[in-house]
Amino acid sequence: MNIRSIISNSLTVILSALIIFIVLSQVFAFPSPIAFVATDSMEPTLSPGDGFVGIPTPLAGELTEGDVVTYRAQTIQGGGLTTHRIIDVQENGYITKGDANPVTDQEDDEPIVTDSQIELVALQVDGQVVIIPGVGAAAQSGSTLLQNVAAAIGLGETSSANTGLTVGITGLLVVAFGLGFDWLTGDNSRTLSRSISRQEAVDSRLVLLAILIALSLPVMSVMTISSGTEELTILSTNFNNEADPFSIEAGESSQIQFTAENNQPFPKVIILQPQTEGLRYSDSVLTVQPGETAETQITFFAPEEIGSHVRARSEHHYIHVLPTQVIEFLHNIHPFIAMFAINSVLLCPVILVFYLFIGFRTVTIRDKTR
Repeated sequence: MNIRSIISNSLTVILSALIIFIVLSQVFAFPSPIAFVATDSMEPTLSPGDGFVGIPTPLAGELTEGDVVTYRAQTIQGGGLTTHRIIDVQENGYITKGDANPVTDQEDDEPIVTDSQIELVALQVDGQVVIIPGVGAAAQSGSTLLQNVAAAIGLGETSSANTGLTVGITGLLVVAFGLGFDWLTGDNSRTLSRSISRQEAVDSRLVLLAILIALSLPVMSVMTISSGTEELTILSTNFNNEADPFSIEAGESSQIQFTAENNQPFPKVIILQPQTEGLRYSDSVLTVQPGETAETQITFFAPEEIGSHVRARSEHHYIHVLPTQVIEFLHNIHPFIAMFAINSVLLCPVILVFYLFIGFRTVTIRDKTR
């Protein structure tokens, strides 16, 4: 195998890894495992732009004092993802603090952090966070590049965080680079001699695998693009404001109607789940036919503590090719299991047709060059 083949194969592996990385990040509903900090609140441990390896909470084990975690804050820094250190473990949650901050997050009016808020745990070796310098700058440059390419191909209004767009543009960039490299390094000189014909054998199962990957990506994108997590802020007050369902008297509750739409040409099963306490659905599993909608009620519960509180919910969309109860059961194991099962059902006919017409054998390709 020559150098060009090695580099070409490497680019293919990189593209596949990027696609799998992006899709699985969406499926598992956690931030990118390679994260970075944007502020100086964690100095000197992490400076602005420094990256770190984030372990998904379910895989990180029991959290202890000294762990650096990324959690969904409710009040500090305007809410959203925050990376700080656990300095105390209590019965009802964790006390957190930025290494450079003079006070804890809870002294800064952030409620005690619960397990449901924590998304990632920073990888540490011998008590030191594993740092990847320059991730912030690279992420910003990559985001700008993706947005410029999207605008150039007429997708400037689409968010670069969109899974399908990111996968597509990343693929275009890597493939374009690969083709450019092949053109620049190819032997374009004329020769008077004709090379001897040679034969290359390709296992048909590898061809089938490539076809299955190519077909599964759109299926995964259909389900992952529509899925996601949303944060809603409610206000716990001394009185009940009937005009605003998100302004609730302390200790009371309010309801809003949630409408799920299906603008796809096939039926869907939509599973709704609360990601924080203080939120409940009247019907958490919806079956929606093509072009139709389904409705459910969301109940928000205001805590006794006066102030604003963040409530997070998630929704997962699945193509309805399996019984609803089966999809729900697989989803409860893990969303990826449900999506893998749906993919398998959809791709089984492709495997059968491929086997009947081509079979699992070695395919010989004749390659002639001048």
